[in-house]
Amino acid sequence: MKHIASLSFLIFMSCQSPPISIHQTQSLMYQNRETPPNEIQSVQTGLDVLLDSLSEELKGKSIALVTNHTGI
Repeated sequence: MKHIASLSFLIFMSCQSPPISIHQTQSLMYQNRETPPNEIQSVQTGLDVLLDSLSEELKGKSIALVTNHTGI
């Protein structure tokens, strides 16, 4: 019985379709338009957001940054 349940679950999971990627979604969204928008987007790091919102509370304190080697 355990094998039947496992096999049924495996078959069920293999029949699902993969999720649509963001690139496919964007191509569908801009399919009927002449050109996609190209306005400049502003991106801030988490540290920038933290310093903008809590700069007074952090004044005079030490902050540790923990990251992996790909973040340097």
